[in-house]
Amino acid sequence: MTYRFNGSGPFVGVRVRIAGPTGAFTYAFALDTGATWTVVRPGILSYLGYDVDSTGTSHAIVTAMGATNAPRLPVQQIDALGIFAAGLRVLCRQLPEGLRVGGVLGLDFLRGGRLEVDFAAGTIDLD
Repeated sequence: MTYRFNGSGPFVGVRVRIAGPTGAFTYAFALDTGATWTVVRPGILSYLGYDVDSTGTSHAIVTAMGATNAPRLPVQQIDALGIFAAGLRVLCRQLPEGLRVGGVLGLDFLRGGRLEVDFAAGTIDLD
């Protein structure tokens, strides 16, 4: 399936639907093939009914800003680019203020398929 994005934008933006105990909502995420795990802002997870303060296990991560820990918890369902994942464990972490997305879609979500990102055409193909 082919999806469009702004090839001249500051990041590869994709629409991601996340389901939680209190409902589901669609957010803009950044596609990041350099991110090992999918990251979701704590405010989004709280809005969807997850207890971000006491749920999940702390996980050591390395970012461009250095090493830190972040809770990692399973979400009921996450859908993007035609992929539906139930129980994916996402990192609950704040993102830089200038990055106006709900999260980062990482390799844990993308593995198992063939991904082609064409910046000139502004398309993403994932089979």
